[in-house]
Amino acid sequence: MARVISDALPEGWLVLRNWLPSDLNEPARQHGFFQRARGLQDAEYWLRLILMHVGGGLSLEQTVLRAGELGLTRVSAVALFKRLRNAQGWLAELTRHLLVEQERRLGRFRWPYPYRLRVIDATNVQEPGSTGTDLRVHYSIRLPELTCDHYELTDESGGEKLGRYQFEPGEMVLVDRGYSHRPGVAYVLEAKAQVLVRWNPGTFPLENRQGQSLDLLPRVWALEVVQKQGRHREAVIYHIGSLSW
Repeated sequence: MARVISDALPEGWLVLRNWLPSDLNEPARQHGFFQRARGLQDAEYWLRLILMHVGGGLSLEQTVLRAGELGLTRVSAVALFKRLRNAQGWLAELTRHLLVEQERRLGRFRWPYPYRLRVIDATNVQEPGSTGTDLRVHYSIRLPELTCDHYELTDESGGEKLGRYQFEPGEMVLVDRGYSHRPGVAYVLEAKAQVLVRWNPGTFPLENRQGQSLDLLPRVWALEVVQKQGRHREAVIYHIGSLSW
């Protein structure tokens, strides 16, 4: 009896495949994913490997080993790396297709905010056997497209700072407390963009218009919370963004 091997999450791939174009090979060729006629010319197979590597958190070696365990065609880690380097245009095309397909199946999606939204963060990379951070990847992703519009690779000394990026009027930037620094926020505002940051009082001390230290917590507690018709509503007494502190 033949041994049946399946993915760890086979239903996830089946759902995703149903949203993708029926022919994956042609758009892959159009975007230069297959630069040469030799080698495996199966875009669906390569896409599964790329998702296992990028989305599943497997190394290149682990990915090709897993592919062999699943009974898929065997390739080398080097071959996968070379394919991955040529995949940007093709993957961007697939992302655009998914957005159009979402609109067709679920109805027109209207972004409910007046801003173009960007999410900025950084992630640490450790080499095998390392006991600390070896590299740091800084990146920016646009919503709702989920496309990366900027990335930068540094060593472990490369800190999280908004000065690494360029901003345009009409953008809203979402960042965590690692970016809670006054110079970085000022840099965004000077570009006539907006920023939403998780505030860290230790690195972002507040001052009033006279340059005096400002304790924010008493101001926050001044927001009155009332109950009406069995539901909680906030009666905003102070609009923090317009107070003349």
